[in-house]
Amino acid sequence: MNKEKENKKNNTLNWRDYLLLAGFIIVFYFYKDFHEGILNYPDYLRYSAWVVLFVVIVALRIKRFAASYAAMPAMSERLFYAALSLAGVFIVTVMATGILLSPFNYYNRHIAAQSPADTVRCNIDEAYIGHATADGREPNTIKYHFMGQPDSLLTPTETPLIANMHAMHTYAHFKLVLATHKALLGSYWLQSWSIEEQRDSLAPEIKPHK
Repeated sequence: MNKEKENKKNNTLNWRDYLLLAGFIIVFYFYKDFHEGILNYPDYLRYSAWVVLFVVIVALRIKRFAASYAAMPAMSERLFYAALSLAGVFIVTVMATGILLSPFNYYNRHIAAQSPADTVRCNIDEAYIGHATADGREPNTIKYHFMGQPDSLLTPTETPLIANMHAMHTYAHFKLVLATHKALLGSYWLQSWSIEEQRDSLAPEIKPHK
């Protein structure tokens, strides 16, 4: 009797499975802001932590997963359960990585604040005005290269200036000016930024953003 109850419990999807799916969507949506403000972030730290934690979590859950998977009679339930399990592992991996790297991120910014500010002028590759939505206007996007690496920043301002760039059909007369502080492992903390014009135009006054 106990075995029948256990099999019945294993071959049904419960609220925890659906909660994992909802958590996966939420984490995926907010993940883009993981280390905002740090340029040239040492991604190998994050990827290494992902791999190690993923392997550890899978090793800890593989027995339970195999038992539950085998107890489900329908292949559709098995596939859905496998997808949810992978999503759950991903959620835990991302959250655990964030927790493990939070002390490093905090210390990295602290070290950067102790170093002198350096001004870097970057070419603007592209710039887009945010689309109007039901909730307002999406942020404008400015794409550029910092130390040879592509990067971008979002801003709700500078719309007239970006419109001026499009009207002139060129970005060559503008520079993205970054105030940065050198941090650890080749990364930099972005303190503020502004857009600098290389010639007179009808663009509005340029102010730094923090």
